[in-house]
Amino acid sequence: MWRWARIRIAGQRFLGLYGQDEYGWIFHAVIDLAQIGDHAIATAAAEVGYAAFAMWRLGAHESISIDQRLPPQVQDLNRAAYDTATPEQTVVLFLTPAEIAAFGLPEMMQ
Repeated sequence: MWRWARIRIAGQRFLGLYGQDEYGWIFHAVIDLAQIGDHAIATAAAEVGYAAFAMWRLGAHESISIDQRLPPQVQDLNRAAYDTATPEQTVVLFLTPAEIAAFGLPEMMQ
C-alpha cells in the first residue's frame, strides 16, 4: 500500500509517496518542502502530475501515523517527533485524511 507522507531525510524535508515493494521500503519525493510551503502543495503537486523527482530506498527509519481519535496534545507530540528529527534520523509522517483532502491530493489505491 502506498500512502501520502512527509519525510525528513538527511536534514531535508519532502512530501511524496511512501510504500513497500519487493525490495523493501521506499519513498518517492514529489515536492521539496524547502521550496514549497503548505499553502502551495496542491498546485505544485498537480503541476508535476504527482510524479516523483527523487526516490530513496529506506533503511532504518521511523514511520508515524497520527491517530485522529487521540487528544490534540498527543497528536502534537507525534508531529513534534517529525519536526524535531535530527539529520541523522529518517522520519516518515503520514498525512491525515484531512491533509490529503486539503492539499487536493489523489487518494491512493491499495
